[in-house]
Amino acid sequence: EADENLERHLTDYRIGRDVIYASFSWKMSAEACELARELASKHGAGFFDAGGDGEIILPDGTQIQ
Repeated sequence: EADENLERHLTDYRIGRDVIYASFSWKMSAEACELARELASKHGAGFFDAGGDGEIILPDGTQIQ
């Protein structure tokens, strides 16, 4: 049987030289974006919300809309 909770948390990753792209279910979008923002800040990386409002946060914390 399918585990609905597990399926909701499945994530597809693409990793390149200067980018990590993660795609996830819409049901998890708010939680996943928040975690991605936190991790980007913690590790001095930028963040681009490609699936949302297009928010960009540079590694220095500057936000671009």
